[in-house]
Amino acid sequence: MGKVIAVTGATSGMGKACVERLSALKHEVYGTVYGIDMDPEWEGLPYTLIPCDITNQPSVENFYAHIKERSRRIDVLVNCAGFAFEGGVEDTTVDEAKLQFEVNFFGAHRMIREVLPVMREQRSGKIITIGSLAAQVPAIPFRASTA
Repeated sequence: MGKVIAVTGATSGMGKACVERLSALKHEVYGTVYGIDMDPEWEGLPYTLIPCDITNQPSVENFYAHIKERSRRIDVLVNCAGFAFEGGVEDTTVDEAKLQFEVNFFGAHRMIREVLPVMREQRSGKIITIGSLAAQVPAIPFRASTA
């Protein structure tokens, strides 16, 4: 029997690669969708996409409630949601920088805080957070605003 896995940022990049690969391995996979409309073609995917704004606590709670209602457990959380700005600090507003932290840091924090009680009750679970190489390489030109 496969694991029940939640993945953030499931419609692009590493998040999309994760939901595709994990579902191909026969796991029950749920991914977050944010910033785009739900597509009727997604109904036929081997994984389930659920609208979720990881910057909004009630949205995160609803995401997990949907999974728990359908699957009764959550074995793994994979945090992939995140974004970066191109450009210098002088071109990045404070509100843009705050939004980046809200998604990249506090979004992952919110997702982890909400799933920990579930995993504690199950007495099992794994949490994986995938970050950007840009966080480790400070010399990328025009990436001063990358969190």
